[in-house]
Amino acid sequence: MRDAAPVAPAAFLLLVAAGLLATVAPLVSPMPELAILPALALPLALMAWRRPEIALFAIVFMIPFGAWRKIGPLDLPWILAAFLIGLLVLRAAVERRLPTIPSTALWFVFVSYLIVNVVSAGLSVDRSLAIRTTFLTVASGIFILLVQVYLTPQGFRQVLHRVVIWSVTLGSVLGLMGYLFGAAAFGLARPDGADFRAVGGAIDANNQAIMIVFALPLIVHLVIHAKDPRERWLMVGVAMVNILGVLITVSRSGFAMLVLVCLAMLFHYRRYVFTRRGLPTALLAGVLGLTVAIPMVPASFVERQLSLLAWEDRSLSRRGTYLKVAKEAFLEKPWLGSGPGTFAAIYGRSDEARLFTSQVERLRRKAHNTYLEVLIGTGLVGLALFLTLLAISLRHLMRTEAALKQAGDPVGADLVACWRIGYSVLLVFLLMLSDMQHKYMLLGIGLSQACVLFVAARPARRAPPGQTAAPMAAGS
Repeated sequence: MRDAAPVAPAAFLLLVAAGLLATVAPLVSPMPELAILPALALPLALMAWRRPEIALFAIVFMIPFGAWRKIGPLDLPWILAAFLIGLLVLRAAVERRLPTIPSTALWFVFVSYLIVNVVSAGLSVDRSLAIRTTFLTVASGIFILLVQVYLTPQGFRQVLHRVVIWSVTLGSVLGLMGYLFGAAAFGLARPDGADFRAVGGAIDANNQAIMIVFALPLIVHLVIHAKDPRERWLMVGVAMVNILGVLITVSRSGFAMLVLVCLAMLFHYRRYVFTRRGLPTALLAGVLGLTVAIPMVPASFVERQLSLLAWEDRSLSRRGTYLKVAKEAFLEKPWLGSGPGTFAAIYGRSDEARLFTSQVERLRRKAHNTYLEVLIGTGLVGLALFLTLLAISLRHLMRTEAALKQAGDPVGADLVACWRIGYSVLLVFLLMLSDMQHKYMLLGIGLSQACVLFVAARPARRAPPGQTAAPMAAGS
């Protein structure tokens, strides 16, 4: 299923006919201006027909731009995903075989988790909200499958991490524009005018921060392993822009994860850092980075970070009420939960919610903890399956890293390690963010599956003693 060969002339003609129909249909709709979109999309669709991984990379590139992915009623990632699904079905019909799926427990666990979601949604009082969340879980599984099917070894080795790096960096640059020039479209200004929280193209500052943190290990990988010295120096600048991008989000949890990922990278690359030349270079880079960053950090940044130590902090007090409401909801329905995604509705009906606001539209609040959301939504059974799913994906990444090291491919192993570090820090961050369908989490799960296939299809080889093996050949 990874071959980019054309499927069949009939299928190609079907695609063209569908494009023409999509052009004519908007002309008789309330939004005739949408008629131009199929004409613009058709050349891209033809390109993706030959190279479907391009559509996958486009979906990944749009992840940091949650506030900008729609054109009217059209959600661009969903359209691209529908195209890839249709292509997958056509190829399966023509070639009469299904895509290769590793013989692992991951899909069994995911399907079991989905079944628990369906059962819990059917029993939920807030059924419409639970059904919507269950539908998003189905969509999550489709995205994982698309990553597994359409990501090629060459795409993994050369393209995917660069797509993530440049999309996140663009978001950071937009956030900097908002911060420096007061562009309200790229940030959130507090009503009291105390600070400006950069969001770039994301939907909130915390999500912007964790997406940058997720990409930082991949940036460092290119700083160390890029073949072109110009790209190495470019990535040094990109790293500085993204670190500053985290700071101007003024996200307390984002800053904590930034420190965590820096410590993890320092430990991972200790063989380069703690040397006679590496340590002075690292210290010099740190001093230069601080010299540039400190003057640009918002004035309230330190005050906001220190507020974590203040018991009277309003945000921390409200999060304490989340735990109280969650405890009561869990004790009421401990095994299958109250329905996927229903914590906000449960909290909105509680007395604790009214302690912080009297506005009806602000009563509903998420738990700011993905694992707590899963526990309340699908109970102990759902949480156990969800955690098992994450553990399996982490194990796949670790085994892939070890297999590439054993095969004499240290650069490939290091790339997988950087994905693993970013993914692990993201999973820690989900203790402070509610997002059961975070796209980078799903990308990590799909990537772990694809890596299993890459290693299984690649014959083992060892580097000669005293010689570093060449990186895995593109497309191998």
